[in-house]
Amino acid sequence: MVDAKKELTVSDIAQIVANARTQYNVSVNENPDSLEIGKAGERVKVYGDFSNPEDFKKRILNSVRLVNDARALLAQADENKNGA
Repeated sequence: MVDAKKELTVSDIAQIVANARTQYNVSVNENPDSLEIGKAGERVKVYGDFSNPEDFKKRILNSVRLVNDARALLAQADENKNGA
């Protein structure tokens, strides 16, 4: 378990992700269409409905924002680790 009062490290984030994967079985049936976006090793799979392109575009934009936020958090964690 991660202490909520301390600053998160990269290993803390990895532990949180690993725990989430084992605790939740996510199934997507509502939006059967999907796109994979990004380079190998950095791909994000976005689910949506191809017959509703405006909604799908919003999902893609939200995914890109979340990926960018995650990268920024990881970079900040690395800076804190290296600067400490």
